[in-house]
Formats: sequence, C-alpha cells, structure tokens
Amino acid sequence: MTGTALAALIATALALTCLHGFRDAPHLLAASVSTRALTPRVALVLVCVMGAAGALLGTAVATTIAYRLVDIDPGGAGLTAVLAGTTGALLWAGLARRLRMPGSTSQALIGGVLGAVLAGSLLSDAGSVRWGEVLGRVVLPMLLAPVAALAGAWVLMIAVLWIFRHSRPRRVQHGFRIAQSVSAAGTAMGFGLQNAQKTMGVILLGLVAADAVRPGTGVPWWVRLTCAAALVVGTALGGLRLMSRTRRRILEADPPRAFAAEASTSVTLLFASLIPGVPLSPTQVAAPAVLGAGATRRRRWTRAVRSGTSGARLAGHALTPLAAAGSGAVLCLILLPLTG
Repeated sequence: MTGTALAALIATALALTCLHGFRDAPHLLAASVSTRALTPRVALVLVCVMGAAGALLGTAVATTIAYRLVDIDPGGAGLTAVLAGTTGALLWAGLARRLRMPGSTSQALIGGVLGAVLAGSLLSDAGSVRWGEVLGRVVLPMLLAPVAALAGAWVLMIAVLWIFRHSRPRRVQHGFRIAQSVSAAGTAMGFGLQNAQKTMGVILLGLVAADAVRPGTGVPWWVRLTCAAALVVGTALGGLRLMSRTRRRILEADPPRAFAAEASTSVTLLFASLIPGVPLSPTQVAAPAVLGAGATRRRRWTRAVRSGTSGARLAGHALTPLAAAGSGAVLCLILLPLTG
C-alpha cells in the first residue's frame, strides 16, 4: 500500500509540474514576444532550456516545502495526507482552468498540502502545520513580492528614461530588444527555480512520510531531473499555442518597458529562490512588474490596472489556496479511514 500511494503521489506531483509549464511559462515571456525581441518558437525554446536549468540550480524552495512548513510523521497517515493534498491541488487547478478562473497552481499546491495535513492531524498522527513558518515564508512573501516587483520595475523604468533621455528612440528600442534576451532568460530561470522545486519538495515530503529517506535529507537527483523534465514537457505541450494567444492580448509595451518588467520579475524570483528559499507564484510577480513598468504611461497603465486588478481576478487568486486547502482536507478525511 505504501508503494502504491508513493507512486500515486509522484505521478500527481509530476502532473502538477506539467500544468505549471502549460499555464505559466508562456505568460512570463509574452512581453518579449509582443515586442518582437523573440519569436514565439525561440521564446519557447528559451523557457524550456532556462526553466530546466533553474530547476537544477538549487533546492532552497524544495527544502522549505518539505521541512519548514509542516512536520510530517513517517507512516501511512502522513503519506496519505501528502497524497490527498497534492491530489486536491491538482483537481482544483484543473477545475479552475476549465472554468477559466484566474489562480495560481503554486498556491493551490501549498494550500492543498497544508489543508490535508491539518485534517490528517485531527484523525491520526499525520503531522502538524508550522503556522509561524507559513506566515513568514508563504503569506507575507505572497503579499510583499508583487509590491517589490512593481516598485522595482517602476524605479528601473524611471532610470532608463532618465539615462536615455537624449538618445535616439530607434537605437534605444533596438538595444533593449537585444537586452530582453537576457532579461527573458533570467525570468525563465526564476520560473524553473520556483515551479519545479515546489513539486520536488512535495515528493521529498512524501519520501520522508514513506520512510524512504531520512528527515533533513537533500533532494535526490532523480527527483530533480524528473521534475525538470516534467516542467519542460508541460511547457512544450502548451507553450506555443498559449504564447501566440497571449501575444494578442498583452498590454502594449515597448522594449524598454518590457525589459524593465522582466528584469524586476527575474530579480525578485531569483532572490526569493536562492536566498530565503520562499515559494512564490511567478505569474503573481510578473503581472505587477508589467504594471510598474507601464506606470510612466498613464492612460494605458490605467486600463491595465483596471483589467489586472478586476474583482474576478483578485477573487480568483484569493480563493485558490482556500479552495485547494478544502479539497485536500476533504480528500484526506475520505482516504485516511480507507487506508487504515
């Protein structure tokens, strides 16, 4: 039974990784595509390569998910709770996508695991939630990172406008199209560091619950390689189609503003991934960065703020972790009696 549950957990986590690539990667590089700094195919190859590189670059986010948010008890109850949380996150993410509801797959995964472990602690010795760590490493960064990305993009754009105020517009546009290749690569690496490592952490949590590895053990290489491959597969399956669709809908941006948005996004994601190891949603960092870079164009920025901060969008992002937590908790309460 333990082997079956562990295999189901790994399969579910990899499915979530594919969904991460399918949903998030195209939107992170849409600015480079819309300014024609990169073609859709080149952008797709770039996000696949740099996303895989980011997934293999570090494990700080993975260890945060596995060891700092919850204390899992080795045994069937703990493994069942992790499986229920991951499955609940996948079900909610799939339902939200079908209903075209905005939301973060990353937040669904974290919310599902926390809800399931909390429910499991009520019926059995599944583990416990470290609420102080959840507040400091999930809730506060989720609120502060978008603000930091927005402010960083705005400051960088102001600096660009001042530095190049006497330069020829055509030359500036061409130079920043070239610079966007670097900023887009950094964004893709930050995307891989965040999204692949979250599922690495969940798999590592399941391995600890199954007594397959000791608590405190680093992420095995086969887990890192498998999650990186799943991220690439998900991006390749849906990236090109979604990127073309996003290209027609994205906020109009010139190369300097697109560069500022991508640079702020990449710095925020890389810092959060490598230094404190806090899990973030890349799309919730990228969207405020676009708004910050566009703040120097008041009319277009006002329209972007209205569409980007609509009630439905904000409600969707607020509902996602709560709904996934509820799904994970219900599944855990159903599965625990069945698995004994």
